[in-house]
Amino acid sequence: MRDTLYSSDFLDKDVLNLANGDLTGEIDNLLVAENPLRVAALVVDDAACTYSAVADVDQEIIVVSDFETTGTDDLKKLLDRACLDKAGKVLGKIAAFSWKSEGGTVSELILARDGALYGVDAAHIAKIGSGAVVLSASEDVLEKTTYQGADAQEKSSDDDTKAVEDMLQSIVKRVGTTLSGASQMVGERVKNIDTEEINREVNRFTEKIGKELKGMIETFSEQSKSAKYATMESEILSVLRDLENYTVSAPVVDKNNDPIIIPGQLINDTVARRAIENDKIANLYRVAVRITDGENNE
Repeated sequence: MRDTLYSSDFLDKDVLNLANGDLTGEIDNLLVAENPLRVAALVVDDAACTYSAVADVDQEIIVVSDFETTGTDDLKKLLDRACLDKAGKVLGKIAAFSWKSEGGTVSELILARDGALYGVDAAHIAKIGSGAVVLSASEDVLEKTTYQGADAQEKSSDDDTKAVEDMLQSIVKRVGTTLSGASQMVGERVKNIDTEEINREVNRFTEKIGKELKGMIETFSEQSKSAKYATMESEILSVLRDLENYTVSAPVVDKNNDPIIIPGQLINDTVARRAIENDKIANLYRVAVRITDGENNE
């Protein structure tokens, strides 16, 4: 299991009870306990399952060793709560939060504000009420974050698809307009010019269309490369955040069976990039282990 987990790793996923093999429902929310601030329960339909029962999160479902229910009277919600600084200024709404997988200690709040996401160290939380979370610090503690939840990633993918469709439609429309203009001009002049002149006109317009198409295709190609690069960099940052100071317990190889990483090597930018390019991210997470103090990373 990864060292740091996010609320988006759990929300809207089905829960499988390992004790009997039953699907018990979908996770609607997460509840936290205070002193210390930690994740205490998963809200599944109308029941609360203790977080300590979670056995695996790195799949399409959340696996629990047994669906152990717990009381919720002393537990609090963080998601969708307003977050205020010590002076009462609203800093944003809590869109997500993270915690350490071992022990469930909450480490960071992710606030949505003016279309951007900001991180706040959970150590600044002073009070958790039924209407808002109040910090013990001013808004100066806000920091821009690279966090991108599952919904945001899906939306980004949809936006990229729409951009491609719009570009293709633009190409078709502009080529159609150019062809129509060429046909009209040739038609108007055909009465007064010979066959050789007609051929020259057609060749000129054909060359014009070719140049315009080439320019649009090159623009489209560059935009696609930029979008792909941005997505790749976001994935790399996510992997490095999750697997900081990790190596592997077994080699991970690429599609040609060449090693991407071997035990003892540190998971870095190059390793993450090659793992993504070769669809080996799941393998990397599966064998990732934390490097112990004093271990040689070379």
